[in-house]
Amino acid sequence: AREYDEDSAVKRLTEYFASHEILTRRGFQFLCQQTQSTAGRIIRQLVEAGKLKNISLQRNPVYVPVEGYYGR
Repeated sequence: AREYDEDSAVKRLTEYFASHEILTRRGFQFLCQQTQSTAGRIIRQLVEAGKLKNISLQRNPVYVPVEGYYGR
């Protein structure tokens, strides 16, 4: 796994959401080259910051960008 770089992640997420409607933890993990636990922690932080929103169940989350973030 590589060190998390927020600027790089913003760019990758913006590019990703240009052609995808939803994001999973697994997708984020591969997109930003993070371990499973790190990807989960970063996603939680993005949700708490109001940048991503879970539109599914807590135990099977599916994320979408909140309006104003990642090209939305």
